Amino acid sequence: MEIITLDEIDSAQKEFEAFSESDIRKLMKAYQKKQTALLVYTAAVAEREELNEEEYDVLISATLLIWQTMRKKFPALRKVKIEQMEELDNRLFQDLESMLGQPDEEQVEFMQKVIETHSQPNLLGKISMMTIETDEAVRDELKGILFFTAKNVLDALIEACD
Repeated sequence: MEIITLDEIDSAQKEFEAFSESDIRKLMKAYQKKQTALLVYTAAVAEREELNEEEYDVLISATLLIWQTMRKKFPALRKVKIEQMEELDNRLFQDLESMLGQPDEEQVEFMQKVIETHSQPNLLGKISMMTIETDEAVRDELKGILFFTAKNVLDALIEACD
């Protein structure tokens, strides 16, 4: 798989940041239509984890950036199935348990390894900055969940490229 460059990610993010309220509504409608399972999954995680508005905004912004970037780079993306998201969600808890069972210093190394060994390291690195290193009002205990939820969206879209 061809790796998405930092320039491509920055370009998608700048475009996204320039969107009007109307543009965002259109993007959300397209996302809902083309990747229903991803939106349902994101909403389910938000409800399950009782995300506040800022946390939900961080998560939906990260997932929309992933989708926007992936569909530009790989226009033949298939629609993701909800069963695939359930499978990935089960893995999320295994990943979180692996990470949380380690001292803080090792958690940082674990995250770096997850990003560096990923098939889309630039995009996952950007997602890490958006979810874990955010300045928004995100509770520390939820940053890992936001990161791994967005990673699941990315992993599902990568599978939808094959």
